[in-house]
Amino acid sequence: MVDHDAELFLNKLEEWLATQEGRPTVADIIRTGNFAILAGFVLRIFGYPGLASPVDGAGRGDATECDNNASANPAMRIFAGLARAWALSFDERVALLCVSSSAELAALQKLTMKDVPSNVVERLVILLDIFKALNTLFPVHARADEWIRRPSTASLFGGRSPLWVMTESPDGIRSVQRYLQAEVWGS
Repeated sequence: MVDHDAELFLNKLEEWLATQEGRPTVADIIRTGNFAILAGFVLRIFGYPGLASPVDGAGRGDATECDNNASANPAMRIFAGLARAWALSFDERVALLCVSSSAELAALQKLTMKDVPSNVVERLVILLDIFKALNTLFPVHARADEWIRRPSTASLFGGRSPLWVMTESPDGIRSVQRYLQAEVWGS
């Protein structure tokens, strides 16, 4: 993603980082309530060469009507990119963001960045961490994207797919995130 918005978000992040003592965490970034800073953080993490970016999703699946909203805020554009990469249905999108209905998901598309609920932003950060871990473990993007739908014999999954675990309960995405972090870091 190379455009005016990306530069703005990255600049906001840099300005904020310059005012911080020590190394801030993702939670610190979320607590700012400044979604330009969060967007800059996401772009910094996912914007370097060699790692797929969920922002553009170019060539990684078909867009849906939800993805075509040019006025969507950056958080929801990023989620739309993840949805394309993972070929998520509308119901799967609702479950992953833990919203109550497709109407609520559609309403999120129209919100400004500062109005996106913090619980949705937190879930998006977890999903981005999952995306990053998958692309670290599977350098071939197609394999990384397909992993969430493949049944797994790992004890967490019990023969079900990681996507099933992520959508079956609100804490499912955290469980998959912890599993993948352990895989990436070998612990």
